Amino acid sequence: MPPWLYILTLITVLAIIIYITLALLDDPELQQRTLPDHNFKFEAGQELFKYIPSNSNSSDILEIQPRRGGRLLVTWKISPRQPAGSEKLVLRIYDSSRPEGYYDVETNHWHGKLSFGSQAGVAYYVAAGFKANQEFVPLALSAPVIGGSKPLLH
Repeated sequence: MPPWLYILTLITVLAIIIYITLALLDDPELQQRTLPDHNFKFEAGQELFKYIPSNSNSSDILEIQPRRGGRLLVTWKISPRQPAGSEKLVLRIYDSSRPEGYYDVETNHWHGKLSFGSQAGVAYYVAAGFKANQEFVPLALSAPVIGGSKPLLH
């Protein structure tokens, strides 16, 4: 078999394989397939948040911890930042059992503690930030916890 015939046969076989692969990927049934909606409420662009682990070297602390009786304790110490027109820190508590997914707690203090009741098996996490023009601007994000359990991230 001459080399040019071998190369021509190889190119033809590769072209057929590429054509079949592209035809299968362009199948309308595959394009219409979607993942099931499980009402996930914990989508967050990490480029918008600064995850702050609790350690003694960090000046900013935001953490949520389980306590006895199904309560959760939120502890925060955020360096004061003065955005235009807003002096209040807002703690946005995300709750996987609520349809809207979160509720806001406004505070005048850049450090403090907050305790609230939790439901067993429900995921919670907290974002600290401020509201500007009815939009929440996050400054820090805590690790998630399950109500009546221990933190999900160690």
